[in-house]
Amino acid sequence: MNYCEWLKQLINGERNNVGDGYKIYYSNKKFEELESIEGKELFLVDEKKFEDLLFIDCEKKIIEFSKGEENKDVYAVVLEIDTGVGQIGISINTNEALENTIKQHYPNYSMERILGLSGLKYNPGDFSYRFFEEFLSNESNEILNAYYCINNEHFISEISKSIAFKSDFFDHALLLIGINVVNRLKSTFKCLNKTSDFIAYPCINDIDTDTLLSLIKKTNSLETINKVFPEINDYKKYLDSVLKLEPNKQVEIWIRAYMDFMEGKETDITLRIKELNKTRLDVKDEIVKLGEYSVPKLVELICKLGREPESRFEWIIPVKERLKFMSNLSEQEKAKYKSNTIEGELTVDFLFMIKDIGIITNPLLEKLEELLKFLYIINKDNRRCGLNLSVLARVLYSLRPAKYPEPKINSSTNMLENYVEF
Repeated sequence: MNYCEWLKQLINGERNNVGDGYKIYYSNKKFEELESIEGKELFLVDEKKFEDLLFIDCEKKIIEFSKGEENKDVYAVVLEIDTGVGQIGISINTNEALENTIKQHYPNYSMERILGLSGLKYNPGDFSYRFFEEFLSNESNEILNAYYCINNEHFISEISKSIAFKSDFFDHALLLIGINVVNRLKSTFKCLNKTSDFIAYPCINDIDTDTLLSLIKKTNSLETINKVFPEINDYKKYLDSVLKLEPNKQVEIWIRAYMDFMEGKETDITLRIKELNKTRLDVKDEIVKLGEYSVPKLVELICKLGREPESRFEWIIPVKERLKFMSNLSEQEKAKYKSNTIEGELTVDFLFMIKDIGIITNPLLEKLEELLKFLYIINKDNRRCGLNLSVLARVLYSLRPAKYPEPKINSSTNMLENYVEF
């Protein structure tokens, strides 16, 4: 099961028990795990206690924002959560701020890239009003600092008191807390000058649109979701029409669509997907969801495209030599040696899709091994190696860490230094 599938289960209430003990970060920067904290002078953080603190922090910031001149046509409030480093922020955007962002930074964006669940409009990283540590109370910040130290085994933060967490707090509890906080803030949102399509939700890094939609459903009615993202129902209908087909046929459709997107082709399927405010990243999600059915076709294409000229030609040959060489080529021939060949980009993308899927049969693995050997041979005498070799080595290691060594990549040449171990 990949990360997003697991996360959706967590969001929908299927939570695993990660331990009954406690994790403690002391004020002297020491860490300890204990089965019991009875008799210890510690500040115990449970999920409800931190939820209450975070709610108060968010409520205070929203009320403060509502009193400013920016409080006009607010269309979204997003609670940003990073469960890895324990960072929490609240981001707010307005129609006017969005228009200014587009004019200043994205004047050439099409409506397909602006609207929709994966569009610019709902990307909190591009919101104009974002608040992180500065809006949190000292107590909330200390808790998150202790959380960071424990979760990253990086014991550097100074805190005023020793803090204990139940072990399951580190099982993405911050995300579940975020869902509860957003729901509790609904009455507070009344102080904002909202648009008719206002929406509020928590979000987390590195998730696909399907997982993000699962989060949004936890804090909004279906009526609101359909109003803000009408393309979701339309896309669902389109997906349903594809899902009626055999899995191998679905793979063929989605991979062809992905390649069309990468090659800039306006085909029936790419035009349809764009009309629904979706992108090649949504197509990638469908390929990954098909899992074991996608892997054989991905391997076939990787082994074919991976043998073509790569995307880092100018790194391999010095400028003077390259210019002399290129001067004798036709425009069509020069295109073959541009800095980013489509074959190189697709090879890397397809390798990462296999990594995300996380499963592969031994016969298919052997084909990737053959490609690794080929790439090593053609790159070993180059001044700088392309990306395919290093990415392939990393993917092999992620798929079979017991069989393959952790790749050692030379930072100067990008060459796989421990190839013989593979």
